[in-house]
Amino acid sequence: MLRRPRRQPPAQRRAVGALPRRAFVAAPALLASFVLAALAVLPGCGDGGSGQGVERLLSDTFSSDRPLRSGRLDLSLNVRGAGVEGLPSSLRLDVDGPFEGAPGAGTPRFDLKLALATQDGRLRAGLISTGRRGWVVLGQRAYTLRAEQLAQLAPPTGAQRDRPPGISPASLGVDPRRWLRGVRDEGVEQRSGERVVHLRGEVDVPRLLADAERLLGTTAGAALVDAAGRARLAAAVRDARLEIWTGERDHRLRRLLLVVRLAGRDGRDGAIRLDVGLSALDRRQPIAAPADPRPLSELTAALGLLARQRGGDGAPDGGVPMLQAP
Repeated sequence: MLRRPRRQPPAQRRAVGALPRRAFVAAPALLASFVLAALAVLPGCGDGGSGQGVERLLSDTFSSDRPLRSGRLDLSLNVRGAGVEGLPSSLRLDVDGPFEGAPGAGTPRFDLKLALATQDGRLRAGLISTGRRGWVVLGQRAYTLRAEQLAQLAPPTGAQRDRPPGISPASLGVDPRRWLRGVRDEGVEQRSGERVVHLRGEVDVPRLLADAERLLGTTAGAALVDAAGRARLAAAVRDARLEIWTGERDHRLRRLLLVVRLAGRDGRDGAIRLDVGLSALDRRQPIAAPADPRPLSELTAALGLLARQRGGDGAPDGGVPMLQAP
């Protein structure tokens, strides 16, 4: 389920209309970006509590031969960066919904809800794909993506055409094991009635950001933090850790937690917390086309009018191709 941002006093609340136009245009692209990033984020090495061997657990959990064919995603991202150059002062993003992978380089199927809260306001949106068609949702209205826009949600062009259906780090051109060092096996725990193995390790931040830049660059994620911002972010990192929960028997990912602490200006430290949960693995997911969708051009025209009426800030820097009007 989506987590609601903390309720603010009426005087401090802002309507959705108060959000800058760039938030409306970039948010669905960010949704796609974080979905793919969340399904690719992960791992590499030590031994311990469960007795199964860290290398084996990581290899099984993130093997390209055993992709996540389907499931439900529950993702939350919290950013506190008021004193950190290159980061928003505060940001909360929640993403929730079902997904199903596609064979080869096909577009995955999903029906994902997004809730975004920043200091400028709040936004609720969604992104739907049936594999053949796609829609972005704002409010109660769905808008149809053009074929070339839908294609941007497919794996990178280097993905193997004959790979099995599903999503894995390898299918997105990412090797998570480059990021981790000193991984420890913390033993077996219970999670949602299942026995899972808990792994914990430190993150090699420059390598993580290099993979993130490659991944986000394929899904318009650069709308959140640009290249210069990523370099400043790497320099500000105090420490970072990654925790993984994988099935004791099936070695399938159940939860991932990334925590990064940042050194800010004037003693104002920052933090990034990404929490990804996966459930209902390899089960058929209900994903259907929305009712009565409208052309995307109607949305972009309305956003342009809203921006002019509010003395808007124009299009996002560099644009977000996925949602630009024809």
